[in-house]
Amino acid sequence: MKDIKIGRINLRAKYFIFFILGILILIVSILFSHKKVLKESPYSIDFLNVNTEYADTTLKYLSNEEKVGQLIIADFGKAENVKTDSVIKLLYQILPGGIVYSTDSIFQFLNYQNIIQKYSKINPFVFLPEESGVFHFKETENLPNFNFLTAFENDSIKRNYMTVISKIAKQINLSSLFSDISSGNINDNDYKVLNSSDNRIAISQKLMSFANASQFLTDDSIRFELNSQLISEGLTGIILDEDENSDIIQKIKNEYNYEGLFLKRINSKLMNSDSVAIFINSGTDLFITKEPKKLKKILAEMIENELINNEILTASVRKILLAKTWTGLENNSRILKPDIDSLLKSPATLISENTVYRNSINLIKNKNNVLPFKNLKKAKFQILVTGNADLREFYKTFKTYYSVKSLFIDISDEYYIKKIKKIRKKNNLIIAMNSIKIDSALINAILEHNETQSLTLVNFGKPSNLNFTDSFSAVIQVFGNSEKEQHYAADAIFGGIPINSKYPYYIKNFKVSDSVVQIKKVRVSECLPEEIGLNALVLSKIDSIAKDGIRRGAFPGCQIVVLKNGYNVYNKSFGWHTYAKRRRVRNTDLYDLASVTKIAATTTAAMKLYSQGKIRLNDKLGRFFRDTKIDYSNIKPDTLINIDTLKIAEIRDFNKLLKFQDTLHINDSVLIAFDTLIVTTNPRNNIFQVKIRDLLLHKSGITPTLPILPYVIFKKNFYDSLEFIKQRFYENIKNDTSVKNKTIE
Repeated sequence: MKDIKIGRINLRAKYFIFFILGILILIVSILFSHKKVLKESPYSIDFLNVNTEYADTTLKYLSNEEKVGQLIIADFGKAENVKTDSVIKLLYQILPGGIVYSTDSIFQFLNYQNIIQKYSKINPFVFLPEESGVFHFKETENLPNFNFLTAFENDSIKRNYMTVISKIAKQINLSSLFSDISSGNINDNDYKVLNSSDNRIAISQKLMSFANASQFLTDDSIRFELNSQLISEGLTGIILDEDENSDIIQKIKNEYNYEGLFLKRINSKLMNSDSVAIFINSGTDLFITKEPKKLKKILAEMIENELINNEILTASVRKILLAKTWTGLENNSRILKPDIDSLLKSPATLISENTVYRNSINLIKNKNNVLPFKNLKKAKFQILVTGNADLREFYKTFKTYYSVKSLFIDISDEYYIKKIKKIRKKNNLIIAMNSIKIDSALINAILEHNETQSLTLVNFGKPSNLNFTDSFSAVIQVFGNSEKEQHYAADAIFGGIPINSKYPYYIKNFKVSDSVVQIKKVRVSECLPEEIGLNALVLSKIDSIAKDGIRRGAFPGCQIVVLKNGYNVYNKSFGWHTYAKRRRVRNTDLYDLASVTKIAATTTAAMKLYSQGKIRLNDKLGRFFRDTKIDYSNIKPDTLINIDTLKIAEIRDFNKLLKFQDTLHINDSVLIAFDTLIVTTNPRNNIFQVKIRDLLLHKSGITPTLPILPYVIFKKNFYDSLEFIKQRFYENIKNDTSVKNKTIE
């Protein structure tokens, strides 16, 4: 029996061991399954799936020498340093696959683009050498770069902005959106953006995207997943730096089953036939070089000496031509300045730009909800700006809410600590740090002098400064210090714009709140008309109306403001305060309240109701009132005395005259006829019968003179001569339309 029990125990132990081993095998297989899937399922590269007609046809007519030219990306650097003739000559001699160059102006860039297209047998890829990419030009430098997209989490805003920037890049025939292709540094923020779910935006605009090979040389599982996502979304090419060898190419191909382009930066040390042959035979498709003529010569010699496998060369060139087909380079299209100018200034671009700037501003701290500032009548403020430069736009926008003085302290001034003593006590102090790192001496000086009602920090740049914010009531973190960021930061302080975000960055030694910190919009601020559904072109017509009124002398000047949904979309002043033209009307002028009820109340209320669909312009006012009866009992009778001087010889019927009128005999030839008419009138027309349209256009027919008898009887010709009035009055009497001492309707 004991032997049987021992056997059962051993059997159970074996089962248990097998069970544990099975679980371990399953876990290991799950951990490494993603690599197997990659090997079995290659990712689809968009440019490899285009129509092959252009690539195949072009290949037939290219010599081997022209084919090796397609492997070269010539790095010119600054285009201003290269003569146009030299560029044209290089296009003819080398037929490069791509060109790297830059200009200060986007329109200079377009000029070179048109020259390149005109003299190229095959249009080359065009890249920018600057890390800032499309944001490098002076016309685009104020646009928020892609780093801003990491400052907030709203995917819809990111997606829209990337679409806008991609269209700009595509419009100027730029081949890539992200890369600094000449030096090879795609920074971490660009990498995060590129790996986000919105990466597909650039691909959808037929723009090439690149990553550095160094990003793939890691065993980090998180980076592996990011790289896999990047490739799956259509990564165009992977760039090898100058010090990276050809083995990396095969490793990436095996690890990720990647079939896109491989680019290699090559310097003078590597520019020999042996090194170049190794990279070509390993799968390098393009070489980036500052010495294109020297590389072309080496490649030509290698072809002549059969050091390059012709099948590998043809495969690489075909891949390059397919990528050019995908990006639209198979066709020439002259780029016009007005087209890009209108795109840069389009409402879509400006709205997206403003939205990114607004959302990149974060509220870090708001103790006791000190922001937005309220009860401004009793408040007092002072601004202290520290840094190497003043924040003029911040101060200017701040003053639109509250008249305030600003103290600028240049941090490079050795006596700047002493200047802090100029801070006025018992004010709300706003400290604006302009891209400088706070030191303890500065903070201590501020706190020692601090007897203020509240202490607010607006930190432009330098997130590490957040470590010094324990003593502040409120803290706003601004990503950069551009004019628009300064403007929106000041808006946020007063609730001109809402803030509803969670700071996304990790700051060493600083605890970022896990919850969303909010500022609600409580005051009017400026925005583009298109941001709230209006049209700037339509609003611009107000200018001509105002100027025409001044020209005609209807008024000496005016200020016109258009507000909607708490935003000011139009605010302009025209003309002068008086016809004497001594003082111009300004936007900051204050006015005495006068007869503005119709404008400030009735008209605006009617506009609001109309926009809500609650009234129609042809509705009568009575439709909106339950009780439309008017009490006329308080109307006092009107007395009308008619006096006529008549010649006796002209009177044919004395009986008819004397029937209604008394007479006063003057002499044998003249007498005076007169009578007194006492009438109480109920007007046939009243305010409830008037249409909304007529009321707003001052065509109601209702005037302040009601109910005066002459207006009721003669309103059609109120300004007729006395003779006409007299004649019509007698006709009314004859027809008995009014009766003495009785009510006339």
